[in-house]
Amino acid sequence: MAANIYKSSYPRVVVPTNESIWQFLVASNIDDVSPRKVVLQEYERPERTLTYGGASQVAARGGSGLQRVLGLRSEDTIMLMGTNTLDWVELAISAIWAGITFAGVNCLASPQELIHYITATEPKAIFVEPAFMSNVSKALELLPKALFKPTVVGIDFTSSQATALPFDLSRRDNRKVVAAIVFSSGTSGKPKAVMLSHHNLINAVVSLRSSAPEMYNQNQTEVFYAPLCHIYGLITALLAPLFSGCFVVLMRKYDLKGYIQACSQLRATLLKVVPPTAVALAKDPWLATQDLTSVNTIMCAGAVLAPEIIARLEELMKGVCITQAYGMSECVITTLKPEASKRKPGSVGKILANSDIRIVDDDLRDVSPGESGEIIVRGPSLFIGYKNNPEATAEAFLDGKEWMKTGDVGRIDEEGFLYLTDRKKDLIKYRGHQVPPAELEDVLLSHDLVTEAGVCAKWDDDQGTEIPVGYVSLSPKVPAQDRERVIAEVKESHDKHVASYKKLRGGLFYLPTLPRTPTGKLLRRELPARKQAVNAATRKTQSKL
Repeated sequence: MAANIYKSSYPRVVVPTNESIWQFLVASNIDDVSPRKVVLQEYERPERTLTYGGASQVAARGGSGLQRVLGLRSEDTIMLMGTNTLDWVELAISAIWAGITFAGVNCLASPQELIHYITATEPKAIFVEPAFMSNVSKALELLPKALFKPTVVGIDFTSSQATALPFDLSRRDNRKVVAAIVFSSGTSGKPKAVMLSHHNLINAVVSLRSSAPEMYNQNQTEVFYAPLCHIYGLITALLAPLFSGCFVVLMRKYDLKGYIQACSQLRATLLKVVPPTAVALAKDPWLATQDLTSVNTIMCAGAVLAPEIIARLEELMKGVCITQAYGMSECVITTLKPEASKRKPGSVGKILANSDIRIVDDDLRDVSPGESGEIIVRGPSLFIGYKNNPEATAEAFLDGKEWMKTGDVGRIDEEGFLYLTDRKKDLIKYRGHQVPPAELEDVLLSHDLVTEAGVCAKWDDDQGTEIPVGYVSLSPKVPAQDRERVIAEVKESHDKHVASYKKLRGGLFYLPTLPRTPTGKLLRRELPARKQAVNAATRKTQSKL
């Protein structure tokens, strides 16, 4: 069967192969943005701002300091560990200006996690906020003696002398030069160091602009709280303002009410959220008391929203479009335009400009149109590879590195809109049936008293098959003495609304909170049943040794 390739319907954009990201940004001003316009500001320290024209000057001074003061060279790597501040932003853009690769890590990382991050990226220097310095120090003490130990510097590092020109790639292929490293979400194992080229970053901003200009332009105002060190933050909250001139206010500490009050106060036009925030908004009557009349779009990324949550948000915020996007640390893939959100609820949108998709079965044969299968992607958004992990890189790509396997299962409808089903590795196989956990989680979340839901597989020796087991967090309105009764009611309601093979035969249990990545992705491998299975397998293996 011939390959069934789904192509983007949005205009293809030429992505230069002989420019660094800063060479491209300096030469671009797609909306004729005033150089004096503030594009980035701190919420907690509003006096800290960065203008559209001033960003390149800050980057030039910072890039010079990294080279002259610290002796860093182009294509060295530095690590950034801090909250959403302009200190973080200025170091990131300065590194790229000088051709230095920056690797962002979550500021809450433990010393053990930091050892993994340091080993994977091999940074020459680590820039860290004072609050997280002790964890970095402990990690460095625990590093194997054979490993080079990086210099530790405060994240407020500055320099006064500027480097005149940005990193020059006019005589090199920018597809092979690493600009940034982000870590994968770790939903299927240890986070991997994803190397993104200058070409990848240029493509990300131009493909988003070509595909959804109504969301990526100088007229948008937003408050951003997700970590800048993740792909979501890197592309939409750091690079997008420098390219399109949108106004982004960075929030260091997130809490739901504080975030919504900030959006109201600043007259935000766009809310970029992760799924837990969207669910909380849909179920909190307090939202109706806030003035969010300036908001025209809510965009959610990280996981697919349940149709019931989308419907509730649309009811609460009449006239606001609820859109979703789909991507990975390794590439950006789709976005749902506001105009299509009402008639395509639950879709993550159409393929972004410059990218192609195929939907394949377990044997990598293309499935028939409309059928579900694994999503594989090609185009200039595909990452270079995982640093210091050639095995994982080889596993991610098909032969020749033209197509990348996402590990996600989905289908494309007759109009070209993509719908995600689940992670391929998370599918539960019950007596020959495939049970998508996300579908059961949506059913659980439709209950008014459920605030979070997670479903995974549990092996049943008696039946000789996997069975679904569920976990939920409940509304604060449910007192502790009523939890058992409410859990039983939720399970009964769930089992009535699904096919018999999708019932929660492994039971439904209460957890105060569910394990998630910093960007809101559910970590199913950290759910109790999955952890118990891994621990049991480990003990069994050790007993044989």
